Amino acid sequence: MATQIIKQKNLLIIGAVVVLIAFIVFFSTSFEEETVKYDMKLSVMENVTLGISNDNFELNFGRIPLNGKSTKFVSISYNSTTPSKIHLETTGNISKFIILEKNDFIIEKSDKFGIIANGTEYGNYTGTLIINIKKPRNQLSRLILGLV
Repeated sequence: MATQIIKQKNLLIIGAVVVLIAFIVFFSTSFEEETVKYDMKLSVMENVTLGISNDNFELNFGRIPLNGKSTKFVSISYNSTTPSKIHLETTGNISKFIILEKNDFIIEKSDKFGIIANGTEYGNYTGTLIINIKKPRNQLSRLILGLV
């Protein structure tokens, strides 16, 4: 009797491990992921009344006075029939000054969001905006991302 119970427990454990492995394999292969990176710059200086930057290849917030702020808008054009999930991250010493107006959102065609740099400390700061795009490859992965 005891050996029968042990066999049943072992079968249950083996079954759970198989299901877990199948889920991990499915989850790791059911999404197409893409990452886009943009450099960011900010200078917080004394005696600045106007700071202008118009660069398409980096997010240069320009020169701003102490306690000033600068906002950049990012437009994403998305050409796919499948909605995807966007996750934003910032790196570098600029990160503590950055506010993302939105994050972890679903994109279907196009979207626009603001990135605000607050100049709360004097200095020159740099970093990277990382845009992670997760596109589901099937209906179940759409359900996992909350796209259904």
